Amino acid sequence: MSSRVDQDKYTMMYRKLFTNQVDLAKKQVEISKQRIASQLKQDGSQPHELERTTSWGYVNMNLNGLMTIARLAENFQVDLWHFATPDGKSIQKCVNWLLPYLKKEKSWEFQQIKPIEYSDTVKILKTAAKKYANPAYDALAKEIDAERYTADLEQLIH
Repeated sequence: MSSRVDQDKYTMMYRKLFTNQVDLAKKQVEISKQRIASQLKQDGSQPHELERTTSWGYVNMNLNGLMTIARLAENFQVDLWHFATPDGKSIQKCVNWLLPYLKKEKSWEFQQIKPIEYSDTVKILKTAAKKYANPAYDALAKEIDAERYTADLEQLIH
């Protein structure tokens, strides 16, 4: 799942919703399910993003994009938060795949030519805490970047 492609998809979904083209926006939700199936691994990793030179940023940006699409899908009573493919691929598995790295249980072993930045990560964890009713995600978000945690404007709109 290319991060740029997903950003384009949720931008298009916003436009379709704004212009009342609900059927076209719903179609993008279904396409997102296919992308989860074809481009995520069962463990929650994102192999296409992990091949990049700034893999941490792309993994987080892409997951944030999936979560944005899941929020938009709520407008159609479609629950992508709990959607899983028959072989178990899901947004929540992507969140959980990041946890050992965030908790310093594992070192990031993928290419990362720039310092790791946590702005998308904090948003991801705060949103996951709400959508999966798991306060541990929220506590971890605060732990990894307390300043960004309190300054996050996403909490005002979600």
